[in-house]
Amino acid sequence: LRRTWCALEMAVATGLGEARKDQKPNTSSRVGLLDLVTLRTEAPGAGLPVVLTDGLTEVEQEWEAKHEGMGHIGKTDREKRFPLEVLNAGLALDFAETITSVSSERTWVHHFLGKLVMMDEPATLQNVTEHLRSFFAGTALVQALKRQLSIAPYLSIIAANVAQQELKLPCLAHVLEEPETFLSELGTALVKLSHLKALNLDLGWRSIYANGHISNLLSAASLGPGLQHLVCLQDFTLRLSGCCTLRLLGCAAALPRTLRRLDLGLDGCERLQDATELLRGIGDLVQLTSLRLSMSGCKGLLVDSDLVLLGKSLRQLQELQHLSLNFSGTKRLFYLIELGRSIRYLRQLHEFHLDLTLCINLSDIAHLGNSVRILLEGPLRSSEDVPGSFSLKLDKSGVRINREKVVGYDSAGAFVKALGIRALSDPEDDEGPPVEKERPCVWLTHVQEMAMKRSFKVPLGCQGMHKGCPRLY
Repeated sequence: LRRTWCALEMAVATGLGEARKDQKPNTSSRVGLLDLVTLRTEAPGAGLPVVLTDGLTEVEQEWEAKHEGMGHIGKTDREKRFPLEVLNAGLALDFAETITSVSSERTWVHHFLGKLVMMDEPATLQNVTEHLRSFFAGTALVQALKRQLSIAPYLSIIAANVAQQELKLPCLAHVLEEPETFLSELGTALVKLSHLKALNLDLGWRSIYANGHISNLLSAASLGPGLQHLVCLQDFTLRLSGCCTLRLLGCAAALPRTLRRLDLGLDGCERLQDATELLRGIGDLVQLTSLRLSMSGCKGLLVDSDLVLLGKSLRQLQELQHLSLNFSGTKRLFYLIELGRSIRYLRQLHEFHLDLTLCINLSDIAHLGNSVRILLEGPLRSSEDVPGSFSLKLDKSGVRINREKVVGYDSAGAFVKALGIRALSDPEDDEGPPVEKERPCVWLTHVQEMAMKRSFKVPLGCQGMHKGCPRLY
């Protein structure tokens, strides 16, 4: 850490000079990996080697693929004996104070730095120092949490790096002792990270090895002030799965309008009191191209009026290409009318996944079926350039077709065929329920075996009441 050439090689390997103001999120600028190897200083095992890896090992990647989160848990446990004094030395590194064996080489290094560009400006000695310190701080962050140390100094160092565009804190549930304090310190540090483009914060409780303290989190409102300052943020992931005492999300209104990708995991948040702020706020994020919202196990939270709000919000997201919704285990859902209708307006959508497993009171999916049929003729249709993707899970729900319970579908065509109908007219009911004598009609047509066999002119709302019509409830 005192040699100029070693420091320069570490900086280039970790992406020095590749940061751009117009760089897209999820596109790595890294040209290599930087693993740190040293010897243990404490018993047991003093003198044995220990490795701090830049990312997951091959075995840990296999664990992560089989069960999300387990790879990062294994990595943290493997590195728990890495001496913090080595990382602290990296935090104090000053590139201007490093030495070379030949003094003329330092001139070459300065000339080389002049060719690098960071945030559209020439790299400097200070850039190298901040970049390396930020790398060591990010590496030490999880280990500091594991050893119950304050993370404020590490976050301050990360915030000082003007080229820091990405901050990922995966699978922290197994190391957090005081989640409220952690979120408070993180929210304060985010105020200084206005140039951040991607933020991944995973506090989800997804295994028996997770720390039970995360289930005592009551609110994530302390993230709000920090999120408001992230004016360049395009990719945001927040997972609070298993926080069974969480009552208030509190940061939905602070989500930046610049977001292009949003991933919210609130599975098992049984005591979450109100989702209105979140579901209404999604409609303000008009630049979204990818939305994943998982609220499985929120038994008493979601009701039909909540999905009406979500449906109206989705209509505003005209650039949306990927949509994944998980409401499995929600007991108070009966209809999907507004949500089902809204899906058809997403003309850019080519990937759609909906999980309604164990929604035992859900009875009507006719509007959803019609929307999928419309999308199947357009954006959901697979092509060589953009393959369409669709999945629907209705296992053990209250939905029935032809008196049989519906199972999951991974093909839009299979779903429409099994649904057995195609509504050629589906008027909006914004003006209220129609008068009995003037009820609009819906033409229902069987599409089984891809041939039109019969047509029925049936009053709207009476599907399944006439002989030969599919049962939709």
